[in-house]
Amino acid sequence: MAGKTLKTTVEIAGSIDESFEKSIENAGKSIEDFGKNGSLKLGKLGDSAKKSGDSALEAGDGFTVFKGVLAGLATSGAEMALETLAEGVGAVKDNMYDLSGASAQLAASTGLSEEAAERYRDVMKEIKADNFGENYQDVASVMEETIQIMGELNDSDMKNVVESAITLRDTFDMDVNETLRATDVMVKTMGVDAEEAFDLIAKGAQNGLNRSDELTDNLTEYGSLWGQAGFSAQESFAIMENGLDAGAYNLDKVNDFVKEFGISLSDGRIEENIESFSEGTQELFEEWKDGEASTKDVFNSIISDLENMESEQDALTLASTIWSALGEDNAMQVLTALNDVNTGYENIQGTMEDLQETKFSDLESATGQLKSALQENIITPISEAAIYQSSQAYLKKQPAYLMESGRHSRRRKR
Repeated sequence: MAGKTLKTTVEIAGSIDESFEKSIENAGKSIEDFGKNGSLKLGKLGDSAKKSGDSALEAGDGFTVFKGVLAGLATSGAEMALETLAEGVGAVKDNMYDLSGASAQLAASTGLSEEAAERYRDVMKEIKADNFGENYQDVASVMEETIQIMGELNDSDMKNVVESAITLRDTFDMDVNETLRATDVMVKTMGVDAEEAFDLIAKGAQNGLNRSDELTDNLTEYGSLWGQAGFSAQESFAIMENGLDAGAYNLDKVNDFVKEFGISLSDGRIEENIESFSEGTQELFEEWKDGEASTKDVFNSIISDLENMESEQDALTLASTIWSALGEDNAMQVLTALNDVNTGYENIQGTMEDLQETKFSDLESATGQLKSALQENIITPISEAAIYQSSQAYLKKQPAYLMESGRHSRRRKR
């Protein structure tokens, strides 16, 4: 229902007469002329825009009132803000279509209830006001993928997840869909919440784990295996980093070591060769069979044994039996480095937040933040008021029998 309503609203908005566009143009010229010797104060900008939006509902000629409100905001200084606002005036009509179309698409593609669609519409505006996403359509697209992969999150979680996914995309060129799928797997199988998952992915990317452009893809594919083996998310990232730093060709190779080890535990290869390992490993293996030790415990013990063997050839032969064909010439070097101490992922809380502050601290981003604030506090409220006013004007022009038909239709639905 929400999708149909929004679609109808967009269609009605297309019937805005020329007086609306003309009044917007006049407002822009008025601001430009007035602002040559002035500036813009943003203290009560949102309230002023809200009042102008409400007033627009009663304005007979569209948005002539808008001109007066915006002109009254200009005083001395802040030339950039004034220019940004002047651009915003001309963007009101475009914004109407962008927000309404994005909301309609989100509701239609996810089957949201009318209530959920309204809530997420507000979340969409908050995200854009925070300067995330190129436009409302972009934000809605990420929200759509989030809902389809992670379900209908509460407003706060939806905002954080979407902003984090956009940050990883814009910073590391990570695919949004793969990022969301990886986060979902981590939440479901690796004992972390979405915020922790994004902190880990961000820290991993900063540390070079995405050097082969496969971090999120590997997390999606192998995340459940790490969890089943008893590794925490932090330990998993540390092992992946150890493997890459020791010379592994890519992340897939490191993850395959862990996957293959789990298979060798189950198919008897380790048990057939258990006497070649230390007494400690043998005891852990028996505990694993009784469900008292994890795959992680046996994994770390066996790697330590291989690292401490006097004969490198014996270690290589034994490792080749457990991991089938090791493949790479430096495989033993990589294997024995996997359980090295690595505390780089123990205190990662706030990594995503720090990344966002760093990423968006340049002048261009600051300007974008200003534009987003103007859009949220001025353009969007006025656009929504314009849509309402235009729809009312459109409906008044319709033949009486159509209006009567609509009322009968609504009565039947009740």
